[in-house]
Amino acid sequence: MGPAKHLPPPPWRKPRPKGTVRNLTQLSVRQTGRIVQIEATADGFLRGMVRALAGTLTQIGLGKQGPNWVRRVLESQDRREAGANLPAHGLTLVRVTYPSAVFR
Repeated sequence: MGPAKHLPPPPWRKPRPKGTVRNLTQLSVRQTGRIVQIEATADGFLRGMVRALAGTLTQIGLGKQGPNWVRRVLESQDRREAGANLPAHGLTLVRVTYPSAVFR
C-alpha cells in the first residue's frame, strides 16, 4: 500500500476555523416548571462548549454568581474561570443549518 491520498473537501464544507474561537450569535434561556431550556446558535461549537455554557449559566441561576460574572469570565480568556461542565444528559442537538450559498 502506498501513502494515503488526501481528497479535497466537498464543495459545501466550509473551512474549519483555526484555533478555538467560535462566534456565539444567539443564546436564550427559558424555564417551564422544573425544565430549563438553553438554546445556543453559533458558527460552530467546540467539544463541551454548550455544557460549559450551561454550567456557567447554572451558577448564575442558583445565585452563586452575579450576571456580570460572565463578562469577567469571557474577558479572562481562561476556561478555568467558568462554571463546571454540566453532564450531557438532556443535551439535544436540534438543528444544523448551512448557508444556502453552499448548495447553489
